[in-house]
Amino acid sequence: MKTRLFIPIVICLFSLFLCTQCKKDKSCKAIIHVYFSNNGIDAEEPAAGAYVAIGQNANYADFAKAEGYTNEQGIFEHSFLYEASLEVYATSSKDVGDVPIMYAGATQIKLEAGETTEIDLLIIPVQ
Repeated sequence: MKTRLFIPIVICLFSLFLCTQCKKDKSCKAIIHVYFSNNGIDAEEPAAGAYVAIGQNANYADFAKAEGYTNEQGIFEHSFLYEASLEVYATSSKDVGDVPIMYAGATQIKLEAGETTEIDLLIIPVQ
């Protein structure tokens, strides 16, 4: 009698466990730190308000694209649904004296499922 009652209880508990188990977050978060640089090697000051474009190539799917502006600390953040290796572009202008100078830079970011990837992107003066 005890066995007949015990087996259905175990089956119910096992079914409940399978239905309520936690699903791991598979989204990929990208954090890009954008800095002004005059030589392409040394980071100077954060590029606040810089335009950042990720995955803007025509062959990328829409879910692999993002664009926006950096915050006051020069940081741009975005979450993607899938892992990928994407191109990152950034542009901004900076006044040197009375003359505005355009800055631009590019790099790549490799996103992995469930991970946060941080990269630094130096933007240099455009000639």
